Amino acid sequence: AASPAGGCILGLSCEYRVMVDGKHRIGLNETKLGLVAPPWVMALYVNAIGYRRAELALM
Repeated sequence: AASPAGGCILGLSCEYRVMVDGKHRIGLNETKLGLVAPPWVMALYVNAIGYRRAELALM
């Protein structure tokens, strides 16, 4: 089993992020289930990838 949302939030909370090349994915699976991300998670997304990309990722 995996925790893509937990890993995503942990990574967004860090000052530095190291990723690997390949067909790996990270993100919030809550959005696929129709759940709304909390405001503090939205703020982490905006800080990391910018407003427009965060908006698209959290739709």
